[in-house]
Amino acid sequence: MKTIIWDYNGTILNDVSIAVKIENEMLLRRGLKADYTLDDYKSLFSVPMEDYYRQIGYTFENESFHDVGVEFYGLYEKYFSECTLNEGVLDKLQEAKEKGYQNIILSSCEHQALVSQCHRLGIDTLFTSIMGVNDLIGGSKVENGLRWLKDTNIDVSECMYIGDTNADYETAAALGIQNITLVSLGHQSYERLKKLHDHTVQTFAEVII
Repeated sequence: MKTIIWDYNGTILNDVSIAVKIENEMLLRRGLKADYTLDDYKSLFSVPMEDYYRQIGYTFENESFHDVGVEFYGLYEKYFSECTLNEGVLDKLQEAKEKGYQNIILSSCEHQALVSQCHRLGIDTLFTSIMGVNDLIGGSKVENGLRWLKDTNIDVSECMYIGDTNADYETAAALGIQNITLVSLGHQSYERLKKLHDHTVQTFAEVII
């Protein structure tokens, strides 16, 4: 059985527009420059996120990164209803299941919120396992992934990883997965991802599983 490990935010879920909306709202609250565009976001967003926030104007002199993260996720829940699945991802998930593969979500989203969102989106039954983090701000996808691989005794040579950011590429590498596809529908631009990894595509129609 082939295993496909999916990132969630930006890969399965089209949440980039609300991320831009939230960033501008939070910047405005702080009296910072708040005319952030989608192109700006995709050219700047990166992990570690604290470095990214400093790049767009945060100093963390009067607030912690944790406080900023809690504020962001509160607004995220408020605007979540505006999110959709990325174009073509449902067809690819169903194709994988029809081929007898198992789909796994490995996400930095808080676990209970992730499970709830997948249920609301009607995709929870397409996954063998849905893994979020316990700590909203500081949880580790790599630790969860390594634990899951150990518990299931899955051979990484039979795994494929699909994501949308530098963090996904780094997570897959940390798990020992070589079959990686980055899809530029999410939080980073095609140009940035292509420089990072040759197997970068712009649509799910180009993803071969």
